[in-house]
Amino acid sequence: MLPPEQPLRADSPRSGLIGWLDRHAHPESRVSRYFNFAHSVMQLLGLAGLLALIVQLHEANVATKRDVYSRSVDAALLLHQLEFDHPDLICALEPNGPEQRLEQGQLEEVRYLEMNLHLHERLWQQHKDGIFDEAEWEPWERRFRDAVVTAEMFPAVWITERDYYQEEFARYVDAIVVDELAHRVVATAAAGGTPQVPRTLADFANSGPAATPAC
Repeated sequence: MLPPEQPLRADSPRSGLIGWLDRHAHPESRVSRYFNFAHSVMQLLGLAGLLALIVQLHEANVATKRDVYSRSVDAALLLHQLEFDHPDLICALEPNGPEQRLEQGQLEEVRYLEMNLHLHERLWQQHKDGIFDEAEWEPWERRFRDAVVTAEMFPAVWITERDYYQEEFARYVDAIVVDELAHRVVATAAAGGTPQVPRTLADFANSGPAATPAC
């Protein structure tokens, strides 16, 4: 039979070690609380890093989409530039369309307005994506309203081109064209004239026998 275990003396080294362990392993001890706090911090840092990675991936994806969209607009502008440089392309590609019966000056105006539409759609999209703030966007929009939409042929060009733009942008331009046509009606009535129905490109092509077609 083993002798009963003797109680530890208060000054025993073993007694001091057990006491230290009891104090620092207790859930309410400082060491335990510091460890839990450090563990929580590490978890938060890990979560923050994961969220930052997700945000970076999203931003990279958006940037890629913007770049692809911008390159597509550049390609469309390049095609219009080729038509500017080689107007006979219209005669070859659209032999039965109204554009091939327009005068050379009218045909150039149509291409100029189409190029401005492509440019403005890109600017509109960049504003929508937050690249341009209101102060940067407002002068571009004012130029579009005052120097592009006011062109006599713009409503006719827009009727022809509308279906080739994203719907939200098309509705945005629709509203501007409605305002411009209303302004023209008021100006015509104020000058004593009779407001006319907006003309199409075919109307411009058939505007007079003196017209010299580009083709």
